[in-house]
Amino acid sequence: MRNIVCSTLPEAVPYSFYAWTENVMERCDENVFYLSKVVDYRVPGVAHPDHRVASTYADWRNFDYDRRSVIADPRFVDPQSEDFHLQPDSPALQLNFQPIDLSKVGIRRT
Repeated sequence: MRNIVCSTLPEAVPYSFYAWTENVMERCDENVFYLSKVVDYRVPGVAHPDHRVASTYADWRNFDYDRRSVIADPRFVDPQSEDFHLQPDSPALQLNFQPIDLSKVGIRRT
């Protein structure tokens, strides 16, 4: 719930599952996906119990996941300079995303 998933890799996917079952994820919604070099969002490795396969993001949403999620630029302040604070018009904030203290996460430079 309420994640921001970003990538600049052309082969990026919002999710990728190995050995998918319905128990893998109970609920997934209100996320922001921004795969800047991806045109066709795919969700590989998902098969519904009724034997439908989710190969596209639209298929995934038809399984009742990410119904309120959005595909949009999250509007970071300055990602090139590693400032991942959100601008006031970020779509993540419209989904009630709660920003965290970024000074305490991630890889540290020494």
